[in-house]
Amino acid sequence: MGGLGLALFLEIQDTTLYESEDIETITGLTERIKIPKASTEQLNNYENDSSKFANAFQNLAIHLQPSNNEPIKKILLITSAEPNQGKSMIIHSLAVTLVDFEKKIAIIDCDIRNAKLHLSFDLSNDCGLVDVLEEKTDLKNALQESSLENLKFLSSGTAPSSHYLKLLSSHQ
Repeated sequence: MGGLGLALFLEIQDTTLYESEDIETITGLTERIKIPKASTEQLNNYENDSSKFANAFQNLAIHLQPSNNEPIKKILLITSAEPNQGKSMIIHSLAVTLVDFEKKIAIIDCDIRNAKLHLSFDLSNDCGLVDVLEEKTDLKNALQESSLENLKFLSSGTAPSSHYLKLLSSHQ
Protein backbone atom coordinates (compact mmCIF):
# COMPACT_ATOMS: atom_id res chain seq x y z
CA MET A 1 0.00 0.00 0.00
CA GLY A 2 2.85 2.36 0.84
CA GLY A 3 4.39 1.81 -2.62
CA LEU A 4 1.07 2.52 -4.32
CA GLY A 5 0.61 5.66 -2.24
CA LEU A 6 4.13 6.84 -3.10
CA ALA A 7 3.54 6.20 -6.81
CA LEU A 8 0.27 8.18 -6.68
CA PHE A 9 1.96 11.03 -4.82
CA LEU A 10 4.80 11.19 -7.37
CA GLU A 11 2.30 11.15 -10.25
CA ILE A 12 0.38 14.07 -8.75
CA GLN A 13 3.64 16.02 -8.23
CA ASP A 14 4.78 15.43 -11.86
CA THR A 15 4.44 18.72 -13.77
CA THR A 16 5.90 17.40 -17.02
CA LEU A 17 3.94 18.30 -20.14
CA TYR A 18 3.67 15.12 -22.19
CA GLU A 19 1.20 16.06 -24.91
CA SER A 20 0.63 19.14 -27.02
CA GLU A 21 -2.84 19.37 -25.46
CA ASP A 22 -1.18 19.82 -22.05
CA ILE A 23 0.81 22.76 -23.40
CA GLU A 24 -2.31 24.27 -24.99
CA THR A 25 -4.18 24.03 -21.69
CA ILE A 26 -1.38 25.64 -19.67
CA THR A 27 -0.57 28.44 -22.14
CA GLY A 28 -4.05 29.10 -23.51
CA LEU A 29 -2.57 28.93 -27.03
CA THR A 30 -3.67 26.54 -29.75
CA GLU A 31 -1.38 24.38 -31.81
CA ARG A 32 -0.93 25.70 -35.34
CA ILE A 33 1.52 23.23 -36.82
CA LYS A 34 2.70 19.93 -35.42
CA ILE A 35 5.92 18.47 -36.78
CA PRO A 36 5.61 14.67 -36.75
CA LYS A 37 8.46 12.37 -35.84
CA ALA A 38 10.46 11.39 -38.89
CA SER A 39 12.40 8.29 -39.78
CA THR A 40 16.09 8.52 -40.62
CA GLU A 41 15.19 7.90 -44.27
CA GLN A 42 12.75 10.85 -44.26
CA LEU A 43 15.41 13.08 -42.70
CA ASN A 44 17.98 12.06 -45.31
CA ASN A 45 15.56 12.44 -48.24
CA TYR A 46 13.70 15.48 -46.97
CA GLU A 47 14.15 17.60 -50.09
CA ASN A 48 12.57 14.90 -52.30
CA ASP A 49 9.89 13.96 -49.79
CA SER A 50 6.13 14.49 -49.96
CA SER A 51 5.34 12.88 -46.60
CA LYS A 52 3.52 14.34 -43.59
CA PHE A 53 6.96 15.42 -42.35
CA ALA A 54 7.72 17.53 -45.45
CA ASN A 55 4.15 18.84 -45.59
CA ALA A 56 4.38 20.00 -41.96
CA PHE A 57 7.36 22.21 -42.81
CA GLN A 58 5.58 23.57 -45.88
CA ASN A 59 2.60 24.45 -43.68
CA LEU A 60 4.89 26.04 -41.10
CA ALA A 61 6.56 28.14 -43.82
CA ILE A 62 3.14 29.27 -45.06
CA HIS A 63 2.06 30.20 -41.51
CA LEU A 64 5.22 32.26 -41.06
CA GLN A 65 4.27 34.43 -44.03
CA PRO A 66 2.55 37.69 -43.07
CA SER A 67 -1.11 38.02 -43.96
CA ASN A 68 -2.89 41.28 -44.85
CA ASN A 69 -1.38 44.13 -42.84
CA GLU A 70 0.79 42.05 -40.50
CA PRO A 71 4.42 43.14 -40.27
CA ILE A 72 7.00 40.79 -41.79
CA LYS A 73 8.43 38.39 -39.22
CA LYS A 74 12.17 38.88 -39.34
CA ILE A 75 13.43 36.76 -36.45
CA LEU A 76 12.46 33.25 -35.47
CA LEU A 77 14.02 31.62 -32.42
CA ILE A 78 14.08 27.85 -32.16
CA THR A 79 15.14 26.53 -28.78
CA SER A 80 14.51 23.76 -26.28
CA ALA A 81 15.20 23.22 -22.62
CA GLU A 82 17.16 20.03 -23.22
CA PRO A 83 19.73 18.81 -25.74
CA ASN A 84 18.89 16.35 -28.53
CA GLN A 85 15.32 17.52 -29.02
CA GLY A 86 15.64 18.11 -32.79
CA LYS A 87 16.45 21.83 -32.96
CA SER A 88 19.07 21.39 -35.68
CA MET A 89 16.78 19.15 -37.73
CA ILE A 90 13.92 21.65 -37.46
CA ILE A 91 16.14 24.60 -38.38
CA HIS A 92 17.63 22.76 -41.35
CA SER A 93 14.26 21.52 -42.65
CA LEU A 94 12.56 24.88 -42.19
CA ALA A 95 15.44 26.71 -43.88
CA VAL A 96 15.29 24.37 -46.89
CA THR A 97 11.54 24.92 -47.12
CA LEU A 98 11.79 28.72 -46.83
CA VAL A 99 14.50 28.80 -49.51
CA ASP A 100 12.11 26.79 -51.71
CA PHE A 101 9.60 29.60 -51.10
CA GLU A 102 12.32 31.97 -52.44
CA LYS A 103 12.96 33.62 -49.07
CA LYS A 104 16.37 34.93 -48.05
CA ILE A 105 17.50 33.23 -44.86
CA ALA A 106 20.33 33.87 -42.41
CA ILE A 107 20.81 31.27 -39.71
CA ILE A 108 22.76 32.11 -36.56
CA ASP A 109 23.88 29.18 -34.43
CA CYS A 110 24.00 30.37 -30.81
CA ASP A 111 24.69 26.93 -29.34
CA ILE A 112 28.24 27.75 -28.35
CA ARG A 113 28.81 24.76 -26.06
CA ASN A 114 27.45 22.06 -28.36
CA ALA A 115 27.66 23.39 -31.91
CA LYS A 116 26.52 20.94 -34.56
CA LEU A 117 24.14 22.88 -36.79
CA HIS A 118 27.00 23.70 -39.19
CA LEU A 119 27.32 19.96 -39.89
CA SER A 120 23.83 19.73 -41.38
CA PHE A 121 24.83 22.42 -43.92
CA ASP A 122 28.33 20.96 -44.51
CA LEU A 123 29.95 24.19 -43.31
CA SER A 124 32.88 25.05 -41.06
CA ASN A 125 32.69 26.13 -37.44
CA ASP A 126 36.16 27.71 -37.45
CA CYS A 127 34.88 31.28 -37.41
CA GLY A 128 31.45 32.45 -36.25
CA LEU A 129 29.36 34.23 -33.65
CA VAL A 130 31.92 33.99 -30.85
CA ASP A 131 34.61 35.42 -33.10
CA VAL A 132 32.34 38.33 -34.09
CA LEU A 133 31.40 39.06 -30.47
CA GLU A 134 35.04 38.93 -29.40
CA GLU A 135 35.81 41.27 -32.32
CA LYS A 136 38.31 38.83 -33.85
CA THR A 137 36.49 39.29 -37.18
CA ASP A 138 33.53 41.18 -38.54
CA LEU A 139 30.11 39.77 -39.41
CA LYS A 140 30.67 40.01 -43.15
CA ASN A 141 33.74 37.76 -42.94
CA ALA A 142 32.13 35.26 -40.54
CA LEU A 143 28.91 34.81 -42.52
CA GLN A 144 29.18 31.74 -44.77
CA GLU A 145 27.45 31.02 -48.06
CA SER A 146 25.68 27.67 -48.06
CA SER A 147 25.06 25.34 -50.98
CA LEU A 148 21.46 26.61 -50.99
CA GLU A 149 20.78 29.83 -52.85
CA ASN A 150 19.58 32.64 -50.54
CA LEU A 151 20.82 30.91 -47.39
CA LYS A 152 23.68 32.33 -45.32
CA PHE A 153 24.96 30.82 -42.11
CA LEU A 154 26.76 32.17 -39.06
CA SER A 155 28.19 29.25 -37.11
CA SER A 156 28.72 29.50 -33.37
CA GLY A 157 32.47 29.71 -33.90
CA THR A 158 35.25 28.55 -31.66
CA ALA A 159 33.99 28.32 -28.10
CA PRO A 160 35.65 30.62 -25.59
CA SER A 161 37.07 28.92 -22.54
CA SER A 162 34.63 29.87 -19.81
CA HIS A 163 33.12 33.26 -20.43
CA TYR A 164 30.59 32.43 -23.18
CA LEU A 165 27.58 33.53 -21.06
CA LYS A 166 29.24 36.82 -20.23
CA LEU A 167 30.12 37.21 -23.90
CA LEU A 168 26.52 36.73 -25.03
CA SER A 169 25.03 38.97 -22.34
CA SER A 170 27.44 41.83 -23.00
CA HIS A 171 26.10 42.37 -26.55
CA GLN A 172 22.38 42.84 -25.94
